[in-house]
Amino acid sequence: MREIDRIQGLLERALAFAHAALEDPSEERVGFARRCARELMPEVTRARRRAMTLGEARQLVLRMRQLRTVLAALERPAWVRSSA
Repeated sequence: MREIDRIQGLLERALAFAHAALEDPSEERVGFARRCARELMPEVTRARRRAMTLGEARQLVLRMRQLRTVLAALERPAWVRSSA
């Protein structure tokens, strides 16, 4: 397995936990989602220095943007999230 594939898998996992925390914003789920994202950041930083195709880079940026958006949504109060 290539390094970029491993990082994409970790990113998908972090995104899934963040979405689960949106559905059930318990302190435990939100904390775990944030922890997964925080642990992923050094991996993504290292991946930026590695060779990858343009498509892989775009996919990485897209997933990171999605993860940041979901984590930002977790910061908003529940009543704001439900009305959006």
